[in-house]
Amino acid sequence: MSDNFIRTGDVVQLGGGGCLMTVSRVGQRVVEARPIACIWFDDDGQLKSGDFVIESLRRVIVDDRPLAIAP
Repeated sequence: MSDNFIRTGDVVQLGGGGCLMTVSRVGQRVVEARPIACIWFDDDGQLKSGDFVIESLRRVIVDDRPLAIAP
């Protein structure tokens, strides 16, 4: 699979900037209209969610180290 695909769990941001968001679902509609569902915390710590068109998002590389469970 190409690195150009957005997947559930990816960190994204609107092309114009703003909060970092986590992709929670990639819609199953026709490719041209697939909504990308994202979740994020606002400045007050409230969990928010929204659907975005893929063209409005860019993937953000936050940390390439694998996750581990703390002992």
